[in-house]
Amino acid sequence: MSFVRILTYLLPAPVIHLFILENHLPEYLTLVLVFAVGACEYLATARPQVTAWLIANRVIVARMVMVLSVLASIPFLFVPISGRPPGITDLLQFALQGMVVGVIMRMLILAMFARLLKGASVEVYRGLLFLALTMFLLLFPMNSYHPRAYAASYLMGFGVGFMLHYVVRRREHKRAQEARYGRHIAELVAGTQAEDTQNADGIGPRAIVLQTTEARALKDYAEQRWRRLERSLEANRHPTTVLAIVKASLQRIKGRYAEARNTVDTELQRPGCRSDLKAFLYLHLALSLGDTDLKDDMHKALDKALETDPKCLLALVTKALRIAEDLPLVPEEPVEQDVVSRRGEILKLIWRAQGLHETTPPELVTTVVERAVPMTWTFLLDSYAYVLLKAGHHKFARVLFTQCIYEDPYFSSPYLHLGEWCIADLQKVKSASARGLKHGRARRSRRIGVLCLYIAIHLEKKRQSLTRRRAQEMLDTLEDLVMDPEGPI
Repeated sequence: MSFVRILTYLLPAPVIHLFILENHLPEYLTLVLVFAVGACEYLATARPQVTAWLIANRVIVARMVMVLSVLASIPFLFVPISGRPPGITDLLQFALQGMVVGVIMRMLILAMFARLLKGASVEVYRGLLFLALTMFLLLFPMNSYHPRAYAASYLMGFGVGFMLHYVVRRREHKRAQEARYGRHIAELVAGTQAEDTQNADGIGPRAIVLQTTEARALKDYAEQRWRRLERSLEANRHPTTVLAIVKASLQRIKGRYAEARNTVDTELQRPGCRSDLKAFLYLHLALSLGDTDLKDDMHKALDKALETDPKCLLALVTKALRIAEDLPLVPEEPVEQDVVSRRGEILKLIWRAQGLHETTPPELVTTVVERAVPMTWTFLLDSYAYVLLKAGHHKFARVLFTQCIYEDPYFSSPYLHLGEWCIADLQKVKSASARGLKHGRARRSRRIGVLCLYIAIHLEKKRQSLTRRRAQEMLDTLEDLVMDPEGPI
């Protein structure tokens, strides 16, 4: 442990001691509280499993802080008041002070987590966090001028401030995505015409004819009324291809991949299945097969989707990702011709997909399926970065993964891919070390890799998805690499 780190741990000790003395508590509690603060900080920053859980479950952490603040404030509601009772202005003042401290505390915690994901030093932010803790104690009403009767308002304000910062940040990340999906679907539903029109390239309808049940289901889908949508889909006795795609998309969002596969299989076998929408059905089938670990069938379904619609953006991106996943992170020299050819193939697929994304206007069914992936520009950027990683462009890929995480911290795929980047970096370090070279980045890559992979697993929650399964496989690969008896890192 560095000297600077020890100093930052001791920073709040004098204020904690003052807090203990002012409240006439046993002085040994100073050591207990200092040790407790240090232990919590150590677990939150030095133990990747704990750190990953905290990052992936921010809503739970925010609610826990809110609940604990309320519970801690209850005893102060019964503190006897001597002299003038507290006024509304005084209570609001301490509530606002607590809110400010709560917001600052959470901002510093997020800054520390961001530094950990980058592998950078957190000493400065650790010091600032303990300084915020010191400020929290100094502002705590515990003397004759500000009696402890105000403490309930102060503690509740702290919890509200901490929770408020979470809500605002969460809204920033979710509002744009939900509004984009919902707005596109709603606009496209409203803009459906009474007759089919073709795109300039003659492939796929720009606006499709919708039945009343289809329009209602799409509206519920756009507004995320999942229960109502499920009831209407189950009650509908006249299946259509659009409704089947909506149902399969809903099932994927809920993590029910086997059900989504059965829905698509049933629709593909139905005589009235629309031929112009079969590409989306095959894409859905491929996604569900991938999540249930049926690789060969998955690739066949992707090929079928691209055969049906060669300009299906999602099929192109998914095909590039699935091929890239089977390529080695750091191929042995000389690189086999098969690896070289597949590297070229995935680059062509992802560049073609990006070109379509820039020039092709959104279509109704495409937007519905995109939400089930979920496919945002962050998804495209992450896919492009992963293809670059597997094509050998490691440095640029890492920058893109980091940017994806910053823009959408609740999307599990960039964490998985950044974890794979760290494994590739460790393999390169190990290969260089075998040639007698020394690299100081091995520990950093190992720490970031474990952290990112655990975050990806936690973000998938109970979904037994391909992302979750690959993250667990990468953790095993990382452990084997680190513990290799021939040359542990």
